[in-house]
Amino acid sequence: MRKLIISAIAVSMALPARAFAENQNSRVTPVVRAVQAAKDSVVNISATSILKGFDEDIFNFFRAPMPIQREAISLGSGFVIHPSGYIVTNAHVVQQASEKITVSLADKTTLQARKISSDIEHDLAVIKVDPPQLLKALPLGRGDDLMIGETLIAIGNPLGYQHTVTTGVVSAVDRELDFGGGKVYRRLIQTDASINPGNSGGPLLNINGELIGINSAIRGDAQNIGFAINVESLKRLLPNLFDVERLHRINLGFSVSPMSDGRHLRVASVSEGSPADKSGIQAGDIIVGCEKKELTDPVDFYVTLFEKAAGQPLMLKIERDNRGKLIAMPFDAKPEPDAKALAQSRLGLILAEVPNRPLVVVKGVTPESPADQLGIRQDDLIDQLDRYSIRGLDPVGRILEQVASGQRLYIRILRVSQWETFSLAGYIEVK
Repeated sequence: MRKLIISAIAVSMALPARAFAENQNSRVTPVVRAVQAAKDSVVNISATSILKGFDEDIFNFFRAPMPIQREAISLGSGFVIHPSGYIVTNAHVVQQASEKITVSLADKTTLQARKISSDIEHDLAVIKVDPPQLLKALPLGRGDDLMIGETLIAIGNPLGYQHTVTTGVVSAVDRELDFGGGKVYRRLIQTDASINPGNSGGPLLNINGELIGINSAIRGDAQNIGFAINVESLKRLLPNLFDVERLHRINLGFSVSPMSDGRHLRVASVSEGSPADKSGIQAGDIIVGCEKKELTDPVDFYVTLFEKAAGQPLMLKIERDNRGKLIAMPFDAKPEPDAKALAQSRLGLILAEVPNRPLVVVKGVTPESPADQLGIRQDDLIDQLDRYSIRGLDPVGRILEQVASGQRLYIRILRVSQWETFSLAGYIEVK
């Protein structure tokens, strides 16, 4: 009899627990599953710059204005695109950072980041942290088959509220925003998912937890109208954002484009006489392996090339006419160009590096030169040229060496006076 009572108690205790579990499982919707899968890949980004000015006491006419300086912190979002610590965000989130970029992970870990490259025209940037362990990368979905009305999920840090989740639908595709001054964003996704300041750079997900857009802009005169950069634009621009030929001066001579299978890359072009050409690589070849590893993700290919040291052959496995082939091609750096001479002859800038700091300063401007016409002055700091952050003279030479005469490059400078620091940006024509 006692055994029966104990058994009955055990069953009665098990039933509520089982009912609780079943109730909880019934609440796990597709949105919940997508958020749980993606949350560890979303980061909070704060970019810090130093602003200087005056502290004036309007009630004390006898005290002179006192110089002050303060930190200006811009908040945004981003997402991990490679486990080793590469993060994508909007260019405007990190564009103003003159001091530091801090990244907060989902587990509240904070890491310092550095800018790798940015594309102002398309509002995309890549930054890098050095995590203590591998991070979880967000899978890239497709943005070319979006359906009007399908569910979307935005994760970000609006107004500093970390990892805020909002939902909505695809309101429209292929939208265009014209900000004036020649600045136009095209092929945008429109959504009614709430996007607020701080969401910029964060992911827009489909119901499977895959990235289909990068939250970028909202209209201040409307409600529930947000815009995101289509993931297809990101895929197309990633080879430029990880451009080893410009950033590391590696002489390759071929370009690639992602394939629809989401794994492999197709050789789009091969420069005649380049190492790729001499190694037998042809346009149309499919890259299926790199450095003795099967290629499962195009991003891994870009990062492998970006982190590979010069001097050792690059091992590629390709497919051509359904037949596999191994190719070992040189992976060597070209001699650095004379950055000072190129900057002076092509832009009218006399440049120098700042001792013990990764900064490039303007020492002089040639009258009537492109730099002079743009308004660049002596003592300005060159912060960005084209889509790349400038942290030394070498990148300046690498960029100018490859630019055709008459091409216009985006340039951003920092102007530091006794009391203030501010940035100026524009497009400069190369001679």
